[in-house]
Amino acid sequence: AKAVGLKARLQGLDLENEVHFLLFESATHKYVISSLTPSEATSPDVYAANTAAMGTIMRTLQPR
Repeated sequence: AKAVGLKARLQGLDLENEVHFLLFESATHKYVISSLTPSEATSPDVYAANTAAMGTIMRTLQPR
């Protein structure tokens, strides 16, 4: 898997957020999983839980 995290600003929300994309690909398929999370500075506990969950996905999804 490949991962990218980008800063994100949502209209009407003053808190900093991040959007994370995971790309899984094989010779015949490509999948993208995305998640939106508060930034680490905004909510350290939520950020840690969300990034840990994405790490679990990256480690456990295996191509066939």
